[in-house]
Amino acid sequence: KQRCSTKPSQPAVATERGIPSHAEAGAPWEWTSTTKNALRGIVTVVQFAYHSVRFFLAFIAVLGGVLKFRRATATSSASAHTILPFPWVWKAINHLWKKGFGQEL
Repeated sequence: KQRCSTKPSQPAVATERGIPSHAEAGAPWEWTSTTKNALRGIVTVVQFAYHSVRFFLAFIAVLGGVLKFRRATATSSASAHTILPFPWVWKAINHLWKKGFGQEL
C-alpha cells in the first residue's frame, strides 16, 4: 500500500510567539536567521551590561551596610549615650520581661 491521499500533507511548521515561520513569510532563511541571531546577541549584551550595573550597585550597598555595622559595633560606639524614643514603651517591655523571665533586658 502506497498510502496516497487526495489531499497533500502540509509540513508541520512551528512558530515562535505567533510569528509566521520563514516558509509562510516568504523570506529567505539565511537573512532572517542572521538578523535574528544578531538581535539576540545585542539583547544579550544589553542584558549583561544592565545586570552588571545592578550587581555593582547592590555590592556597593552591601559594603556600605557592612561598614556601618562595623562602625556601630566599635568599642567607642558602645560607650556613647543613647536617648531612647518613647521611654515608657521600653520600660513597659522591660517590666513585662522581668515579670515573665525574672531578669531585666
